[in-house]
Amino acid sequence: VKWDKEESNYEASFKNNKVDNSILFNANGKIIETEIAITVSQLPKKALQYLNANFKNQKVKEAAKIITEKGNLIYEAEIKGKDLFFDENGNFITKDKVS
Repeated sequence: VKWDKEESNYEASFKNNKVDNSILFNANGKIIETEIAITVSQLPKKALQYLNANFKNQKVKEAAKIITEKGNLIYEAEIKGKDLFFDENGNFITKDKVS
């Protein structure tokens, strides 16, 4: 397990069955989110359509499935230093600059 500090939170990164995983904890040890690396083809169909329409010919560097502390499933795709987030059905939610 590799530990990193993310602002006031802590991230534990590890491999499980050769798949990258991470868990983000707050300072009290409560899980904020879990993240599992996925292949781009595992993103929901609507998310792939959005990426093809809005980022044509741009490579998705990383994709992940995230479960929030409230139990919501969201997907993340990183393109050119920006993280794009999609809901569990593949609808675009927001984008955020990677620090």
